[in-house]
Amino acid sequence: MNRVSAACVLAAALCGLLFGSSPAAAQSCVHRPLQEKHLQGRVLVQPRPGLSLEDFDRILKAHGGRRVQVIKQINVHVIELPPEANAAAVAETLRKNPDIEFAEIDRAVERAISK
Repeated sequence: MNRVSAACVLAAALCGLLFGSSPAAAQSCVHRPLQEKHLQGRVLVQPRPGLSLEDFDRILKAHGGRRVQVIKQINVHVIELPPEANAAAVAETLRKNPDIEFAEIDRAVERAISK
């Protein structure tokens, strides 16, 4: 799965979790970045299957990151970075790590009203 597809799957899953757990609710959710606004100092990261939380935390600590929340259904962790960190650069570096499935800066999205 390419990175764009992974991000779309993640967005649909998050929408389903936040606004209704049914597939229809997830499909009715249209995601649009709010003027490309990202949440400062936060990155969404999915480790590869089999990576221990201890090893995952070591990877994050190298960038000053720490896990603050997990979306268990899709094994995506919300990572908080220190104020001086460049979230986009950290996400890019994490994407290159073979133990990381994907990493994206956390963006604000809005839900379109279903018709």
